[in-house]
Amino acid sequence: MWYHRTEIQVKGKIRPIAVPLEPFYSVSKRLQVLLSRIALPPYLHGGIKGHSPKTNAFLHIGKAAVLKFDLQDFFPRIRPGQVYKVFLERLGCSRIVARVLTRLVTLDGGLPQGSPTSTTVANLIIVPLAERLNTLAMSHGSDYGQFVDDGAISGPSYIERLRPLIEKIIRQEGFRASPKPHKRLTLYWYQEQVVTGVKVNHQIDAPREKIQEVSALLDGMQSQACAAERLSESQVRSLAGKIQNIRNLNPSLGVAFRQRLADLVANNATSISTDRHG
Repeated sequence: MWYHRTEIQVKGKIRPIAVPLEPFYSVSKRLQVLLSRIALPPYLHGGIKGHSPKTNAFLHIGKAAVLKFDLQDFFPRIRPGQVYKVFLERLGCSRIVARVLTRLVTLDGGLPQGSPTSTTVANLIIVPLAERLNTLAMSHGSDYGQFVDDGAISGPSYIERLRPLIEKIIRQEGFRASPKPHKRLTLYWYQEQVVTGVKVNHQIDAPREKIQEVSALLDGMQSQACAAERLSESQVRSLAGKIQNIRNLNPSLGVAFRQRLADLVANNATSISTDRHG
């Protein structure tokens, strides 16, 4: 058995995870490092050094419209035959080496979510799709970016009309665009435009929903502190992580939230100590 299989819940959906066990994990990690040296188009951002959801979002700042799409069941839909073809034809491996490498990076007929190699291999697989979508975007004065399975094209207000063609190209390249309404949105300049968790209307910023969530959690902790209830370490740690995410996108607001959290923790410790010795 090369993998530890488990499940995690992501946004209410159960997702199977297969993490390589040692010593195979070390082998997978070394292979991922080697494969990551292969040059990729600049409009691919997921799992690439120097790229992030933030660099992906920069492309779409201040656009009239942002058309979003999602590649459904992305990792499971990438077949061993596609992987073998990349190693053999694009990377110039021998047939034996291509077969061995394909076996090392695939599981159950797809790419295992949880393996260090999966995102890197997926990026290699989707290069032809990404090239076609980028060419389409450029022909309409638009910008295209892909972060793993999340794609977006931003430009003139009419780009929603390109969606049927975009989904046709996705099918021709062996993938499927998610039919779920929240996965196939076009967001206009007068709406909040969020791409890979980053607001892009006028500048990089944190989404309104995330700001409101942190504000509500801080209010809840304030109520706990006023009632002299101890704030748990896990509660504080979780909120600190959410605040750091906001700080990465909106530094001034993040600093203000972090200071408020620090004050709450300090006051709570003082209050608990006073009650204990009162």
